[in-house]
Amino acid sequence: MINKRMGWSPPFTEFKRAYLHALDPAGFGAMLVASAVSITAFLGAFGPYAQAFSTFPACGAGACAVPR
Repeated sequence: MINKRMGWSPPFTEFKRAYLHALDPAGFGAMLVASAVSITAFLGAFGPYAQAFSTFPACGAGACAVPR
């Protein structure tokens, strides 16, 4: 959505099932980043508050890691 407004992607959407991956690389990468942030926060690297609420930094990191 952001890429279309900035003019970085084509104005039309072409969908072909043959181009789909068996594993979504963007979602998988975002999940790995979110998991790493959550585990690091849970182990106490970001302080006691981030350790108690380690899911919230993971949700934010996962949302920011997905290319738009």
